This record gives sequence, structure tokens and C-alpha cells, in this order.
Amino acid sequence: MEKQIASFRRVLSHELFHALLDEYITDKEYYNPNRIESETLFLLMNEGIAHFIADGEHIHSRYETLREQEKQLFSLFSEKAKIIFNKDENYEIRSSVLKEGMFGPYWEKYVSITGLFMADYNI
Repeated sequence: MEKQIASFRRVLSHELFHALLDEYITDKEYYNPNRIESETLFLLMNEGIAHFIADGEHIHSRYETLREQEKQLFSLFSEKAKIIFNKDENYEIRSSVLKEGMFGPYWEKYVSITGLFMADYNI
């Protein structure tokens, strides 16, 4: 039962952070959800910090065993960023690549989890 409660707390804190950040940032002039560059940076921060709040302690305590996964994730994001930030590329393709980095198995979410490692300044 304690594991379920802890899991619920992590999920709840993750989602609460999304709500708070969304409330804070949506009226800022520098945030433009219609520009994929702005949306990418927002998602890196939004998902990264939310995952850090929920999973940061676990990731930090196991960091030595996760270094290779972190390197692979940043490498994947680096490759995908070449498409996302390429203004000569079709917008739908750029958007699709960005969305792809937000969903799926944990270690394939190259936007979300990369942001988590960026948020954990202690690593």
C-alpha cells in the first residue's frame, strides 16, 4: 500500500507542476506555442522539471548506472533536434518529431527525459 501511495504522490506532483507552470507561462510574451522552437524549449522545461519532481530522487540515486542511457538519450535528442529546429523542413514533420519525443516508453521520450537530466543540476 505504501508503494501505491508513493506512486500516487509522484504522479500527482508531476501533474500539479504542469498545471502551475502552464498557468505561469501562458501569459508571457516570450512563450509562443505557435513557434516550434518555443514549444520545444517549453516542453523540455515543463516535462523535464515535472519528471524531476516525480522521478529525480530515484534517477539521482541510480545515476552511475544510468549514465549510458543518458548519453544515448542526449544523442537521440541531438539528432532529432536537427529536424525540429530546421526551418527548411516541413512543419508537420518537425511537429511530429517533437511529439514523438514526448510519448512512449520512458527511455524513448527524448524530450521529456532529457529535460529531467537538465533539471537535475546535482548530477
